[in-house]
Amino acid sequence: MLLILGSFAAVPTIYYLIRRFMRRPKPFISPTEVEKLVNNEEINLEGIDITIKCLEKILQTMGSSKFQSEMDRNRYDLIYSVILRLKSVKSDLQRFRNDEATNVTDEIARQVWHDIRSPSLRAGTLSVLSDESFMSAMEDWPGSQPFEFEPSASFSIDFSQLNFYKEGFEKAQKDEVKYRKSRAEFCQCDSEMDFAAKLYCLRKAFTNMLEDEHTRQWLIQTGRILVADLMRHDKKDPADFFDAYDRMTQFLKEPSSYQIMAEELMQRNVAEINMWDVLLDFILLDSFDDLKKPPSAIVALLKNSFISKYMKESSLNSIIWSMLKAKRARLAYRDGFIAHFYDISQVVSPTLTMALLGGSLKNIENLCIDFKENIFAFVVEIFNLQRVRYTTLQELTEDVKNALEQRLETIQVKFSNELLPA
Repeated sequence: MLLILGSFAAVPTIYYLIRRFMRRPKPFISPTEVEKLVNNEEINLEGIDITIKCLEKILQTMGSSKFQSEMDRNRYDLIYSVILRLKSVKSDLQRFRNDEATNVTDEIARQVWHDIRSPSLRAGTLSVLSDESFMSAMEDWPGSQPFEFEPSASFSIDFSQLNFYKEGFEKAQKDEVKYRKSRAEFCQCDSEMDFAAKLYCLRKAFTNMLEDEHTRQWLIQTGRILVADLMRHDKKDPADFFDAYDRMTQFLKEPSSYQIMAEELMQRNVAEINMWDVLLDFILLDSFDDLKKPPSAIVALLKNSFISKYMKESSLNSIIWSMLKAKRARLAYRDGFIAHFYDISQVVSPTLTMALLGGSLKNIENLCIDFKENIFAFVVEIFNLQRVRYTTLQELTEDVKNALEQRLETIQVKFSNELLPA
């Protein structure tokens, strides 16, 4: 306890800086005042660094017990989020204390203001010990593993160079960027307008990236291998998954399938057909959202300690089958995109649901959480102006592809480091 209290000794200096900024009635601050605040003697970067190291030691000691209970998981997530916020503050302060401090522009000052207002720096971002969420606060924090890998290097780009972002911002101002669901807060965007501007750019980047046949095939095969390996870790035969996945792949190759897919997804308010709107937003992020508030029948089943794992799996399969049967009955196309997606879900959902809701063995649970965390981290990374370049379409495409490759490689390494069951 003393160690935890002592580690927060330098936090008041950060709080002081943030409060000074937040008191201002105007949304922008002068570069001169920024420099004075950052170079204030009370702002001790060494103290922040000591705090970070101390919290990392605490996090390491908690690593072995973080999955023992929801409370332990929430405590782990809270400390981890504090570390990420402190590192972000330290990085910004260092940037202003270096040579850049003498050439501060209004755009950089504006970025500091936005960073302070962003969800990643607000203490209440995480839903810690909240009754509203069945999962831990990890569901609300799009983080990655703190010690096993480092994120890609940050870029330092002046606002005047972000021509592609400016194009997206103009489209957003004209209300020409439509989307099914706003994820501005999740993606740590400054505003709805900022989210729409970046979404405009990312849609074009994903489309540009997938025009390359080699990239498309790599993504298809990587997804096939990862999900199959996950099922093998859960001692499941992936044969049915392969069959459903390959049928989906073949469906998407047919020229006539695009119109069917577009009609189906339009009914579900999917604005465009691309990797963000369909795979990331509609399928993956929505699936993780659903797991925050699972049906009461599934919660009661998985929480019952008197039922064996085999019986839980059997009952869960029946529940999912019944739910999908009811959904299939309402489909306009019985062999369309949604139907193929349900075929895959019927095979994969039991493994993912058991793992992410705490009903599986710890190894498969950890693998699924790692998978989810890396998806979240990838999404946040591509919406960050310091992680990917919103300068031109080609440079953004390159950075998004690199970020995707790094995240998928991280997941593959994690899966391969775990011994597959015989």
